Amino acid sequence: MNVNDLDAKIDKYLLGKMSPEEKTEFENLLEKDHKLLEEVLLRKDVIVAVHIAVKEKLNELAKKTPVKEEEQVKKIPGKYIVLAILIFGILSLLLVLLFKIFSEK
Repeated sequence: MNVNDLDAKIDKYLLGKMSPEEKTEFENLLEKDHKLLEEVLLRKDVIVAVHIAVKEKLNELAKKTPVKEEEQVKKIPGKYIVLAILIFGILSLLLVLLFKIFSEK
């Protein structure tokens, strides 16, 4: 097996793109070839380290990026919601009363 084929197999293994048969065959090879196992573990560590570094950088950028006021979610205080419901209820009662008054005439 040449180096390019081996690199491709390691990448395919680490990305979880091997069929169950390929994975079993590759894992059997890893049990026999300790240098290959070390290479796979090293690449896995590199992938994890890069993933962590990218995640941290994105979090850092997100914290530094200002959010425009119109993009921020504005919360309406609960007391205003209750007040709006009360006003709606009172107006609804007035409309019902007015409807009854004018429908009787």
